[in-house]
Amino acid sequence: MADDKAVGRRDRARAFVPELIPEPQDIDRTGPLDAKEQQLLDRIHAARDHHQAAKWMRGKALDATFRRRLFRGEDGQRTRQQYLDDEWDGMSESAAYLEIKEWPLAAQIAATFERPAPDSHVRALVDVAAKQGAEPVAHRRSASLHRDARV
Repeated sequence: MADDKAVGRRDRARAFVPELIPEPQDIDRTGPLDAKEQQLLDRIHAARDHHQAAKWMRGKALDATFRRRLFRGEDGQRTRQQYLDDEWDGMSESAAYLEIKEWPLAAQIAATFERPAPDSHVRALVDVAAKQGAEPVAHRRSASLHRDARV
């Protein structure tokens, strides 16, 4: 049993915490990055990717909340907008529905590329994905990027 728990802990993703991001400082260096600088840059890119992943997870969370009608609150009377005002810093319903519309494609692109896509890419493809499905659009985007990289 203890071995099963140890395996589970090793497989669990490590949390990304702000302390992993290096403190901003002015450093006057030129030339190629050394190993430590590359590690710092990798952490900076991880922060960027965590932000993008959190963005599509927000959309999924909103989607689950709306579809399951969890916004109702303890008295069962709270509206979607009241919920957004109370729990999402006053986000509009239209902004919430935009995130809901985008998250499946953003999640699929992240799974396909093993890193999240910029918001602008997702927004440009979301209507196509609504008609053709997130997976084929993400794979087509992947194929076109690989083709462009060879040119």
